[in-house]
Amino acid sequence: MSTPTATPVPSLWPCLPEGGCKNMFTLQNLKDVVTSPLFVTFLWLFFGMYVNCVVQVYAQYRSSQINASTLPDVGFDLLPTFSPLLADLACYGAMLLTLLRFFFGLTSSNSRIRRHIFRRHILCLGCLFLLRSASIISTMLPNPADYCITDVQYSPFYEAFRILLGQTVTCADVMYSGHTVNITLCSMTWHYYSHVVPLTTFDPVCGGWGRLTNKVGDLERFTTCKIMVWIFTFVGYAFIIGSRFHYTLDVFIGSLLTIVVFKVYYARLRTAHLSGTWFNRLVCWMERGAEDIEEYKRGLGEMAREGVGGEAMVQIV
Repeated sequence: MSTPTATPVPSLWPCLPEGGCKNMFTLQNLKDVVTSPLFVTFLWLFFGMYVNCVVQVYAQYRSSQINASTLPDVGFDLLPTFSPLLADLACYGAMLLTLLRFFFGLTSSNSRIRRHIFRRHILCLGCLFLLRSASIISTMLPNPADYCITDVQYSPFYEAFRILLGQTVTCADVMYSGHTVNITLCSMTWHYYSHVVPLTTFDPVCGGWGRLTNKVGDLERFTTCKIMVWIFTFVGYAFIIGSRFHYTLDVFIGSLLTIVVFKVYYARLRTAHLSGTWFNRLVCWMERGAEDIEEYKRGLGEMAREGVGGEAMVQIV
């Protein structure tokens, strides 16, 4: 009589193998982790953050050439002055909640899709830090925060590591706001994916507004959770502007660019299988096994069979 095989318990950590920590440090698993899309994406994030920090230091050294006072700003006129601590709390609070919600999770269910969601998040974050490195040095604005003090004095490549480790700050990296990027990106992740890995179906405000998604997984209405997330987002924007470290324009451009980058990649990952370019092959490699992409393809097939979209949709599938 054969001995029944025990079913492995899924890990609460999406990056770990099934079975949890006890299998984490085997040679094969370490090899799998190092060659995984998640690890590669973390490298991309580190690269983007490091380049951004190097440019921050370079911008700080150039800031002595700025001969201007604080620029007029409508946000400064409308909002009271807030402690910078409030902006930090909003930013790091959003990051922590997103990390707990979509990476660690509260249950072992949906661990695979949570891994893809988290990887998409940090991929976009790396791209946005690289874009920010170009933005803060291209046209430098006078920093409105007269309370900001920096002690950078060595090579930008060395000081960049100190910034990453939280040992120092710079005061000339104004356009655009990194806090805004983090808050907005967290909000976009919640908006697009909180219903994909739901904690509850409780939706007192929007529950009667019709179906939540269509057959291809596109969101068709808000939920109570998503409304609360965006309220939190705009409160965070107010704290950032009120801290007087960033102009209203810094927040506007940061939020707009974050939304654009997120939506461009979201659209690309759904259509990458249609073309064999190197970038599309890279996206397909990173998104392999993503349940929401498979659901999207199945939904397109169902819509094609029902006559929605005609022959063009059949070709897409």
